[in-house]
Amino acid sequence: MRKLHEIAADLKNRLGDTFPTFRFSTAENSPQLLNEIRAVSDAKLPAVIAVIGSGEIIDNARHQVLKITLVMIDRFVAGSDERALSAWEGLQTLMDLFPADVSEINGVRYIPRQFYAASGDPKYACFAFELEAHQC
Repeated sequence: MRKLHEIAADLKNRLGDTFPTFRFSTAENSPQLLNEIRAVSDAKLPAVIAVIGSGEIIDNARHQVLKITLVMIDRFVAGSDERALSAWEGLQTLMDLFPADVSEINGVRYIPRQFYAASGDPKYACFAFELEAHQC
């Protein structure tokens, strides 16, 4: 089974240079995630922050399921179709990197589960894209 730091490296490699910034976080709640979002320089947007939310160990540790959220961050400008489309395109780029027919990287299967708007700061447009990472 792949270790957490190996899965993190796999995700970073999959995203490559698609986004100017890709970070990992241990944020466990909204205030911590907001601090992570605010720590990204506006010049480095759009960005993605990866967070592991939870995991399951199944069948006497022979199967592991991790719930990973990729949070795509972009600037928010009220009344700007261009900025809104930029955020939507960022979300679409994430979805294209992990297609619904299941992506596999180094023996770990990534299954997209849902996405939703996730910003708690009026300066940013954020979408959370949830994946399940399955490995045996």
